[in-house]
Amino acid sequence: MLRFGIASRVGLPYAFNWLALLALLCVVLVNVHRRLALDTADPYKCSALLNQGYWLDTLEDNPKIESFHNWRVPGCLIHEYTAAEMARCFEGEDILFVGDTGTRQVFWATAARINYERKQGGTETHENLHISTEATTLRFMWDPWLNSTALNEELSGFEKRYAAHQDGESSTSIVERKKDSRATMIFVGGGLWHARHLGDDYLTQFKQAVDRVSSAASSAPAPEKLQSPGPEGIDDQIFFAPVFDPLYDRLSPSREPTITPPKLQAMNEYLEEQSTRGLNVPWAYRDMTKNWPELVGESGMHVHARVANKMADVIINFRCNAKAAQKEEFPFDKTCCTAYRGPNWVKILVIVFLIPVLTFKTIKTAGPDTIICKYRGIAITQSPLVRATCSISLATIYCFVTDRTHVFDKSPKEFVTIDFWVMLGVAMIACLFSIRKISCSSASHNPRPSPGSTRTTSFLPREQSDEIKGCMQLYVLVYAYTSASKALDFYEVTQIVIACYIFLSGYGHTMYFLRTEDYSLKRVFSVLLRLNILPIVLAFALNRPYASYVFAPLISFWFLVIFVVLRIGARYNEYWWVLVGKIVLTTLFLTGFVRINGAIELTCAILHGILRIQIEAAEWRNPLITHTYVPLLGMLTTIMHIRIRSVLRKPYGQLGLLSRIFKRYFRIMQVLLVALALVTLPVFWILTRRSPDRSDFDWWVPCFSWLPIVSFIVLRNAIAVLRTRYCASLAWLGRISLELYLLSNHIWLAGDGSGLLKIGFRNGDGDGRLLSERWRDLVVLTPILVWVAWKVHDATKTITASILGTQEPTVPVELGIDGLGNRKDKRDVHQETAPLNTDLDVGQGLIMDIRTFVIRRWRVLVLVAVVWLVNMFNT
Repeated sequence: MLRFGIASRVGLPYAFNWLALLALLCVVLVNVHRRLALDTADPYKCSALLNQGYWLDTLEDNPKIESFHNWRVPGCLIHEYTAAEMARCFEGEDILFVGDTGTRQVFWATAARINYERKQGGTETHENLHISTEATTLRFMWDPWLNSTALNEELSGFEKRYAAHQDGESSTSIVERKKDSRATMIFVGGGLWHARHLGDDYLTQFKQAVDRVSSAASSAPAPEKLQSPGPEGIDDQIFFAPVFDPLYDRLSPSREPTITPPKLQAMNEYLEEQSTRGLNVPWAYRDMTKNWPELVGESGMHVHARVANKMADVIINFRCNAKAAQKEEFPFDKTCCTAYRGPNWVKILVIVFLIPVLTFKTIKTAGPDTIICKYRGIAITQSPLVRATCSISLATIYCFVTDRTHVFDKSPKEFVTIDFWVMLGVAMIACLFSIRKISCSSASHNPRPSPGSTRTTSFLPREQSDEIKGCMQLYVLVYAYTSASKALDFYEVTQIVIACYIFLSGYGHTMYFLRTEDYSLKRVFSVLLRLNILPIVLAFALNRPYASYVFAPLISFWFLVIFVVLRIGARYNEYWWVLVGKIVLTTLFLTGFVRINGAIELTCAILHGILRIQIEAAEWRNPLITHTYVPLLGMLTTIMHIRIRSVLRKPYGQLGLLSRIFKRYFRIMQVLLVALALVTLPVFWILTRRSPDRSDFDWWVPCFSWLPIVSFIVLRNAIAVLRTRYCASLAWLGRISLELYLLSNHIWLAGDGSGLLKIGFRNGDGDGRLLSERWRDLVVLTPILVWVAWKVHDATKTITASILGTQEPTVPVELGIDGLGNRKDKRDVHQETAPLNTDLDVGQGLIMDIRTFVIRRWRVLVLVAVVWLVNMFNT
């Protein structure tokens, strides 16, 4: 009988493990079924882009915020193209607009996309318009009757362009024909002039115009071409706008008798008949003003500029999204009417050869095996490394399926203040039920305390720092999900949250190095591998730049800074004034590095030349400037804590005059410090209210962001009740915060974090708001995110330990310690690594360390070489 080796375990973790796995499998199966059975008529959401949609940001949602900017297409993300993106799409070719004043509004909206500033105060005349910029060329042809000779010539040229497809010409000759053609995209609109001026002959004339346009449009490629997209994506297209439904009660007396609902309905019915035969008619235009009279002008016949902008976005996304996807533009936030690019030969090679070889190798050489299945007494085993490799591989595949295919639907974000507070409040309240007393754990002199023993909780113990990280991660997740970056208040808090995480990182790493004196390369690679395995794998699998996962490279950078500062002159780290001096010099150097033009650019160029890492210097300058001093202040806080604790533990007779005074009045100083912290938090918040925009806040916050951080930590440790208790749920989330941040971009959010992931069923219900629709997505996808992050976190630790040649993942070291310079306190936590001889100079010690590391940890060098080669050829 087949028996699986599953122990009879009970409890919340065990139940959560299986329920989350079941939820993941159900969500994947539901979406695969929808994709294969229900979405066959519109697999790439091209029809949805043209025919469906609604406003997410109406007046009742956020009265204080300008509304009607966020148009939602069911199942996909629409993008506002910039001038540079327009240039890459149209490559200097013309975009032609033909029709009446409604078409001219879309023309001006497109002109705004290429940064053309329209002259104010000018009167609209019935004439042709021409705009040429570096991005592209726009032409508007005034032809409300849609029967001009110029339009017929344009349509004839469009037909000749694709005659080569039927004649079997090569792609090169097709490109040459395109250079001779007049326009790469044609947008036609009219009908109101037919209804007003042509009497009973209006419909006949309108049908003739539509037939001429439809005949030319039938030569263009259909959206089904996306199944095997070329360099042009869906290629050039012709669009015919539906006849606009005016507000009849606003029509002038001269227009009211002739522009009537029956006439417009007859023309739109004929357009609908032609659209079933392949004519691209963006019927979504009608929904943009339906039930929203405030979006129609006083004449009743013209739309608001915001509506015209979205009209332009619809046709630009239809034409350009598939082409942009083929060029691997990041982020992948243009998912309407596009086919994702498939894996290249490097990925296929890795999947076909590397993973089977690695699995076979690990099964033979792995450490202690686990019995996963028994059949008639025969045990089937699996090593921890194989399980860890499979966990990360499956998590990566899940990320690819959710964010690089059309299996899962995507939805745009929309900021609603109440949604932010509801999500954050519910999450925090749920976590507060897990408040626990800090348990007995490893102390400085008692690494393995006996059961029932107690300890005095030090300042900022590890449980507390993990809790703070978990609380911050909750805020960041809610901030990203609700698109709260649109509000300056939430942006400012987010910057303080990021600074706090970096502060805690600087504090923890400094405490570790000063306590253990472990400056080995093993420790360096242990931290770097732990931070970077997942982002590197995701970057490779999802065609996303590694540097775009900002948090991992940022924390890695500051870890290396801290290591270098403490490694140089390590034998003098017993003297606090030497440490302070090194930190001051580092501060001066980093200030110049991040603020002097050319320094970051040169570094990015070197990294790109050697490692082919795509790093935009302009994007990295801001986070480096904003958080220049926070990690260094974390180091100073560590030194102060160590020094103060050392003074408090020494007898009075061994202290100097200043130390005795400090120890005698320490309690009074504590009270003053708590009082100062109570004042600092509200004062800092009031000062942030004076910043009118982000640039002003970013200008002064680098020097003062540490104030609310230190104040909060002081208050968190002010009394014994707060100091000896922590929230276990938040602490657990804090330990997997890196994985939560990275994976949330793909399996909770969508489009590399620019949109939201949908669960795939009942998407037609609701209006896109949290309480009416998105709550279902949160209830299902949030446990899946947490579960996957938990498994990947454990897998990363296992793989790191295996690469470094250790039996088990490295146990984190407690942050609180007893003193600085107390030799008997220091332990070599990495017993397999030769201790560093601090009597040697820096060069000799580092050479010996590298030599020992190369001999013992050759796996790291092989891994680095493989990653480098894959990155070099991954194009």
